[in-house]
Amino acid sequence: MSADTTSQGVSRRSIAVGVAWTVPTIVAATSAPSFAISEPTPTVAETAGCKAPGASCSPIQKGYAFPFHICNVDTVDIWIYSVNFLSTSPATIYTTVFNSGSQLVETLNNGAGPDVVATLPRKLAPGECVYYKYNGFSNNSANIAFTANLSFTWGHTSTAAGDTDHAPVPFSVLVSDTPPDCCK
Repeated sequence: MSADTTSQGVSRRSIAVGVAWTVPTIVAATSAPSFAISEPTPTVAETAGCKAPGASCSPIQKGYAFPFHICNVDTVDIWIYSVNFLSTSPATIYTTVFNSGSQLVETLNNGAGPDVVATLPRKLAPGECVYYKYNGFSNNSANIAFTANLSFTWGHTSTAAGDTDHAPVPFSVLVSDTPPDCCK
């Protein structure tokens, strides 16, 4: 390629090419907060709600339950520190059903049973899921529909105090009806 010159000297193109080679490159390096580059957030999936009439579904107590599972999609172990029930929509479901007492139940053997009262924190290996049922105690046994709003906290150490990089994960579970089959 020939240089662009005119009878009056060097062209603007040649100057631009020369300037491009002489301008210093500045690389900015900043440290981002660790939660901004954290590993993947665990996933949550829901399943159908149910009711437990009487005391036939131990440890699920008389009332309503809705199952969901939390899965570790990371390549390292994680810990689930807490699962918190926040509210329902419509709000009357919370005040008439779940406000009278509740417990978190874990279904063992990858959801195949039996149900036991959950113990937290709970370690999850890569690819592992934990199956929970949130149980709200009630004297009512009507078929109800609602959306439950929850959140869970998680991290990479066995105690929440040791891992402060992860914000609580909010999630909702739509319960379209509550047939009497919480023992399944």
